[in-house]
Amino acid sequence: MYFSKSTYMKAAIAGIIILAAAAFFLFDLHTHFTLDNLRQHRATIRMVYAESPVATIIVYMAIYIVMAGFSIPGGTVMMLGGGVIFGPVRGTVIVALSSAIGGTLAFLVVRFLFHDYFQRRFAAKFKTINREIEKKGMLYLLSLRLVPLFPYFLINLLMGLTPIRTTSFFTATLIGMLPTTVVYVNAGTQLAAIHSVDDVLSWPLILSFLLLALFPWIVRWIHSALRRRAGR
Repeated sequence: MYFSKSTYMKAAIAGIIILAAAAFFLFDLHTHFTLDNLRQHRATIRMVYAESPVATIIVYMAIYIVMAGFSIPGGTVMMLGGGVIFGPVRGTVIVALSSAIGGTLAFLVVRFLFHDYFQRRFAAKFKTINREIEKKGMLYLLSLRLVPLFPYFLINLLMGLTPIRTTSFFTATLIGMLPTTVVYVNAGTQLAAIHSVDDVLSWPLILSFLLLALFPWIVRWIHSALRRRAGR
């Protein structure tokens, strides 16, 4: 049976992801990405950053991008760590870029592995979805990113199956993740006051994000209404 070069490439990428995820848990690497571990080693990490700031930023971003790209758990602790290591302003920039690049990597991997199959297999169902995404894809994604209730990896997966442009995905992810990033990075600067990662996001804050997620749609509705009125 003949397999195309693309098929071999997809199998290789899928194999790498599976092996990386298996190694992460097999070698107990997940135990390093906990709140207790971050609290225990924060002084050492800060010292390393003071001695080698550029190298620390590169290593931090590389780890975060790989974790986000392979959908490996630990992103919340990484955001808190960004505040611990880099402070509120620089930490927000570094975490936001890492999150957006990692999410886009995951998006591209899903698109390469599964997009064509799902588009063919469920062509009738995707017809309406594709039409909506082509018109309002960035607004949908922006709203999903602004509400921290929706799993980060699941949004990457689902959007990878749609025709949304990569630039739109990256931009919406970067902007949409900013409010949550600011909250977690600032929380990281006050790590001693946090007993659990669940302490960071309260329901009033989540409801505020939900209202913020509606804002782009309200602006779009107002813009459309003004255009209709001007056209009369």
